[in-house]
Amino acid sequence: MAKAASQYRQLLERQRERRDALRVELMTGWKEQEDARQGVAASRQNVAASEEAYRSALALYRVGKATGLDVLTAEVELTPGASQSHPLPSGLRDRPGQGEADYRNRNTRN
Repeated sequence: MAKAASQYRQLLERQRERRDALRVELMTGWKEQEDARQGVAASRQNVAASEEAYRSALALYRVGKATGLDVLTAEVELTPGASQSHPLPSGLRDRPGQGEADYRNRNTRN
């Protein structure tokens, strides 16, 4: 009888350990999910800000208050990982209005 009671206690202990381990896994998973949600929200805000910066740089370029490089810099912010090397397209000059339409047309073709 003592052996059966000992085995029963061991089973109960293993059950508690498994339950505790599951609880930890669930809490960890929940936290990771919440962190991911917050990361997505922050990324969306960053994209919106980058898009606005690009639109502003392009508008300033059109009226002669920004350079082609300013536009490209804002565009690079829209493309993660592309900031390594982003050559200045030949159609976009540091003079406002020179080549901007050509650049836009070249980059919208399929």
